[in-house]
Amino acid sequence: MIDEYRARLYYDGLAYLLNNSPGFAPFGDFLSTVELQNGEGVAATDGRKFYIGPEFANYTPDQRAFIIAHELEHIVLHHPWRG
Repeated sequence: MIDEYRARLYYDGLAYLLNNSPGFAPFGDFLSTVELQNGEGVAATDGRKFYIGPEFANYTPDQRAFIIAHELEHIVLHHPWRG
């Protein structure tokens, strides 16, 4: 489960992304947010969940939007299923 602070950062970043790049709107519902299991890193996806690490909070809203877009692109390009 993700803490309230990181959830707010995620949803603020997602809102920033969708306001500035509405083409991502169809993909925003693909992900639920959870903390990284190992407590390290910035962000990751397994194709179903968006994992937020503690370092995610160190970025500005536009940088967090880019990170979210990057992880969404992994899903769009089917990277998690390529092996």
